[in-house]
Amino acid sequence: MKKYIAVLLAALLLISLSACAEEKNEEPTDKHEIHTEDPERITGMIYGVFSDDYSKNLSTEFSAHGGVVTVERIAAGLTGWTGLKFRVSVSTDEENKKITVDWLEESSLYSGTMPDPQHEEFVFKDETEIRVFMLNSLCQSIMNNLGDYDVYYTLCGEDISSLGLDSITSETPFNKTESEIVYVK
Repeated sequence: MKKYIAVLLAALLLISLSACAEEKNEEPTDKHEIHTEDPERITGMIYGVFSDDYSKNLSTEFSAHGGVVTVERIAAGLTGWTGLKFRVSVSTDEENKKITVDWLEESSLYSGTMPDPQHEEFVFKDETEIRVFMLNSLCQSIMNNLGDYDVYYTLCGEDISSLGLDSITSETPFNKTESEIVYVK
């Protein structure tokens, strides 16, 4: 009987500890995302833009605090779908409807390399194709989920023109750049 009580007490202790762990996991990890309301699930669409006339899309659910989807969450969705590392930091100027996306060194855009293993739906012949795909896909996904913003790109805090992708610079919104490699407007 004593063994039975000991096992029962151990099980109760485990259950109470796991309940504490679950509560801890619900706390936001980003100081800027602390809200009093529960997270919401918002359905949106992310885009894989290959060319002017060929793209794929995926309906996805974003976890959003206060009903707002962030560019970082869109980028995470694209990472999960494509296998490419959409690692970014973002600043938003609401007054001027401007989003600046800084591609981080950990991103596939920076390295120009394919993930290993590759997702068979997302295979590219070279680093230029990877980069053009990533720039267009993130821009289209931002505009579709967040609205009418101008999307500016930088690379590790510097001008993105260092990649040598046609006339793409950090001075002009990507979605308003006159270039044959910009598929979103």
